[in-house]
Amino acid sequence: QCPVGYCCSKHGFCGQSDDFCKANCGFQCDGHPEASNAPAPQVGTYIHQCNIPGTVAMTFDDGPHTLTNQLLDTLKAKGLHVTFFIIGNTLENANNGPILKRAYDEGHHIAQHTYNHIDTGLKIVPEAEVRADLAKTEDAIYKIIGKRTRYFRPPTGISSPEQLKMMTELGYQVIHWNLDTNDWRHRDAQKVRDVYAQTLRGMDPKKHQLLALHHDIHDASVIAAPDVIKMVEDACFKIVTVPECLGDKQWYKDEGEHAGHRVPSIDANCVPKYPDVDGTCGVGVECPAGSCCSLWGYCGSGDGFC
Repeated sequence: QCPVGYCCSKHGFCGQSDDFCKANCGFQCDGHPEASNAPAPQVGTYIHQCNIPGTVAMTFDDGPHTLTNQLLDTLKAKGLHVTFFIIGNTLENANNGPILKRAYDEGHHIAQHTYNHIDTGLKIVPEAEVRADLAKTEDAIYKIIGKRTRYFRPPTGISSPEQLKMMTELGYQVIHWNLDTNDWRHRDAQKVRDVYAQTLRGMDPKKHQLLALHHDIHDASVIAAPDVIKMVEDACFKIVTVPECLGDKQWYKDEGEHAGHRVPSIDANCVPKYPDVDGTCGVGVECPAGSCCSLWGYCGSGDGFC
């Protein structure tokens, strides 16, 4: 489900405009098909959810950036891997190439996000210009990691049917999302935490999944990452890369099965613990650190609670 104050579009995205709030169906509604038995994705389709229940694919757009190192430290300490959608022009900065190489070497999935991040989306850009942009980005990434990316996210999530056809010809999986942290909008780590707390509380790892949008050029998601990871794992979900959440063993165009691919599995013995979001607590819902759950099911720190 979308966080409080957001609506789910018919395409499965969370937002606040009429395009989202006038829709009747999307992620987790009755009319949205479960994907638990879905095969690996096919090139030429928009992908906005994972195929494997119990997975959370955390994705980070617009880097690499100096903040990316802090995020990589957090992920390495937890033994986790995510997907990075790279902006090509960031690699013009000599300091960013080693960050990208580090991410790849540490087992993260590298994907592309165009060279200059066209903020209007690709829809109004001529095909020849888009092709040239993608090729330029591929070359910039290849020089550093020696791989041709197979996964692509359009800037702002916008592209046209004609461009989807073109991306099919180029062999891309086109990735959207079904959870937008809006870290780019509010630049607030607590709001990133709140989005996850509100979303996870309504989810079942045996049925649901998330494909989450973050940005590693803003500190909100980087600062929130340790707490987000704990919330996701406490709710019995696995943090994985996009190919892993889709069951796709081919991460890059110029290889077969990726050597680092892991098959996510749900821990049948895990009992979900959901973060408190409204001051109540009880079975499966924990109070924030420093507070206790009273006999009446409320969080607090006085003698009546602890």
